[in-house]
Amino acid sequence: MGKKIPFPTRNPPKKTGNGEIKIFSKEKHKKSLDVPSQLEIDELIKFYQIGHYEISENLAKSLLLKYPNHPFCWTVLSAILKQVGRLKESLNAMERAVEIEPNDAAAHNNLGVMYRGLGRLEAAELSYKTAININFNLFEAHSNLANTLRELGRLGEAEVSCGNAIYINPNYADAHNNLSIILKESGRLSEAEASCRKAISINPDYADAHNNLGLILEKNNRPEKSLESFNLAIILKPDCAEFHYNLGITLQKLGILSQAESSYKSAIKLNKDFFEAYFNLGTILQHLGKNKEAEIIYKSAINLNPENDKAHYNLGIAFQEQDKLEEAERSFRRAISINLENSEAHYNLAYTLFLLGKDREALVALTKSFQIESTSKSKILFVELSKKISIKAWNELLGQLTTSALTEPWARPLDLMPLACSLLKANGQFKEFLDQLVQIDSQSILNKMYFSEFLTEESTVASLFYAALASGPITDNEIEAKLVNLRSYFLQWALTISLNDNHKYDFIKLHCLIAQQCFINEYVYVQTKEEYAKAIELMNKIEEALKFDHFIPAICLVTVACYFPLYTIPKIEKIIHQNWPDDIYSILRQQVEEPLNEFRLRQSIPVLTRIENQVSLEVQTQYEQNPYPRWVRLPKESSGYSLNSYILSKFPLSSLKPILNDSNPEILIAGCGTGQHPIGISKLIFGSRILALDLSIASLAYAKRKTFEIGIQSINYAQADILNLASIGRTFDVVDASGVLHHLDDPLEGFRVLLSLLRPQGLMRLGLYSELARRDIVKVRNMISKKAIGSTPQEIRDFRKHLIEIKNSEDYGFATSSSDFYSTSSCRDLLFNVQEHHMNLEIISKFLNNHDLNFLGFEIGRHVIQSYKNRFFNDTSATNLDQWHIYENENPNTFIGMYQFWIQKNH
Repeated sequence: MGKKIPFPTRNPPKKTGNGEIKIFSKEKHKKSLDVPSQLEIDELIKFYQIGHYEISENLAKSLLLKYPNHPFCWTVLSAILKQVGRLKESLNAMERAVEIEPNDAAAHNNLGVMYRGLGRLEAAELSYKTAININFNLFEAHSNLANTLRELGRLGEAEVSCGNAIYINPNYADAHNNLSIILKESGRLSEAEASCRKAISINPDYADAHNNLGLILEKNNRPEKSLESFNLAIILKPDCAEFHYNLGITLQKLGILSQAESSYKSAIKLNKDFFEAYFNLGTILQHLGKNKEAEIIYKSAINLNPENDKAHYNLGIAFQEQDKLEEAERSFRRAISINLENSEAHYNLAYTLFLLGKDREALVALTKSFQIESTSKSKILFVELSKKISIKAWNELLGQLTTSALTEPWARPLDLMPLACSLLKANGQFKEFLDQLVQIDSQSILNKMYFSEFLTEESTVASLFYAALASGPITDNEIEAKLVNLRSYFLQWALTISLNDNHKYDFIKLHCLIAQQCFINEYVYVQTKEEYAKAIELMNKIEEALKFDHFIPAICLVTVACYFPLYTIPKIEKIIHQNWPDDIYSILRQQVEEPLNEFRLRQSIPVLTRIENQVSLEVQTQYEQNPYPRWVRLPKESSGYSLNSYILSKFPLSSLKPILNDSNPEILIAGCGTGQHPIGISKLIFGSRILALDLSIASLAYAKRKTFEIGIQSINYAQADILNLASIGRTFDVVDASGVLHHLDDPLEGFRVLLSLLRPQGLMRLGLYSELARRDIVKVRNMISKKAIGSTPQEIRDFRKHLIEIKNSEDYGFATSSSDFYSTSSCRDLLFNVQEHHMNLEIISKFLNNHDLNFLGFEIGRHVIQSYKNRFFNDTSATNLDQWHIYENENPNTFIGMYQFWIQKNH
């Protein structure tokens, strides 16, 4: 599903310098003889300066009982209360000092400090300006005003105020430091750095300036240098939690995670209420795989800030990684309740519900994620969910998503076709359209009266129908039957058209898409002898017209394309460059240009080995006649990995020995078919160099054409028989033989040949048919054998019709429900294959043990892995084949496609 990365660290808190309450000598405030003695004042200041705040507070209050109108005592009391965090009381004391001395600039400056500390920025601004009006040369007030203006977003005014402070006192380090912050926020990093360094040159022990310099250097992409500044700040002021926090962020960005962990822990030790430090420490622990520790830390963060959606989200990830799925669900729901726009929380809620088997709830959560943001991992999850959910009613958003999934596409379109068909049949307009097709009698001439308007409108249901027709075989018997009727009606209509008639018709798009669908499914739709004869008659007319360069009506050309591939008509290439509408040109490109290009490419495919084995020759003949599978498009989005990273992402708990040639692995794909798999591998594994082999030149030509169209140059195609591969004299880092060994005369002999081509510690991916999961296929293959049914296209069509019409066809399970049932080549591969062996996990386990091979894991849905672990909680890596054998017997459809797994040579 793609790695779920916790939300990134937030930016560090900005150190702006709130300003300090300044305490001046008592003479400044002496207005009468009713004042404390010098001894009393000295004692009060002494205890305040050494941090004995409780004693100094008591002294200040006792002095104020004797001298209630002495502003200096009120100022000191305010400073004491500020230090112990009693800000409202501190403000009251400072307001009292200003009330007594309204013309004291320093008092107004101190009042501004209090207002700013309480977030009352407008009041702070007024106090600082009052202080400046009283005494323009009070440079502290200018500097403090600058900080307030900066926080109000008025950077230009703030810069002027800092300039005034520096003009009055060029050696005032605070002003230079504060100016650096303003310049940094203005994006003037070089000037900011210069100002900060000026502050440090004035006061080399200025810890806050060193910290700010670190922030500037980090923002200017000089993180290594910023580390020096943060470390120096910590040396000067080791008890500042923020400095440790900032150091932790830089270390985290540099990937020095263990040291970043220590820095965040230091910050928390100094400030138990530092939410951001807890949060970032949690992300570090997750990246280090310490999810249990991360869980504890996130809970602490949430106690400090219960309304932070990101903390709840990351806690959900920690739960998810520990397979605590119910707890993860609660955390994601809490994150969403706080922030409805948290798309990651919606996605991971959907993924968690998917793992819990709550597929409908998962789909609801996922659609909400799509409404906020569409990501590659949400698309992958949508495809996985589409395989499991049943549709009961039309849903507009689901229709739009499925259309996008088919046309981009998000996966192999065949994976999405069942969902598309279910959605279409749940739509009232589409159902009306299907019903109308039944009502048209054989004598009718087609016209728009018979069709719902949705076919000519820009509606979601029409878009979905058209996308399905053009993307892959329609995998629904009811829709197939109605398309068979519609094709027949178009044929009847076309036969009424004279070749001299430039007839225009309203449903050219629909007709052309049916022709594309028929080509994609390789004309698997049943046809009567009479219908076949009429189609031949029409094709002969076109062939005759081509001989004499006569005009060919579009409806006639499209109708023939619904029954026969156009490239089989002699001289058809003559019409390719005529001025056809786009819909018809799409057919000509698909049925003429591309097949003819494949014929040319056959000559360029090298032959690496002889093909001598009788079974291999029979299998070759099958796939020359029916290259498998015929496909239109592959997913555009794919997450690329290095080879080692990919295997570890699949099997994080496996005992993988990393491949040395990780940057440019050489990969052999034995049995590449029509190219889907090698193309997918080339996108998936960075730097891979692929040799793709197959018995069938027709399949290889198809693969080569598709590879050229996509623009991939890292795949070499060649013809070879696995049984003779030892003769090529090459070895590989990876051998991929998915779905090929069971078609050999002796699968285990082929297995041994491929092992001989694998380098030490090399990897192998295998796909083998499960004896248990293929039981329905065996039942149907026995029926075919008993009735001696051949594998010609007509025999395949007739037998499909027979299976569909059998009243209890559901008894044949996967044989008729598989997507492979819906095209000629795939149906032949599924039910009529000339050679098919089945395996079980006991045989596979014995072979692996005998050849000292390390089983890394099955390539199967995580929900299956989760179910297996719930059954066998002792097998955390899910690699115990004896227990998998038990699990499969309890769940016989587990490997309904194949056993797909990875192994590694131990030596």
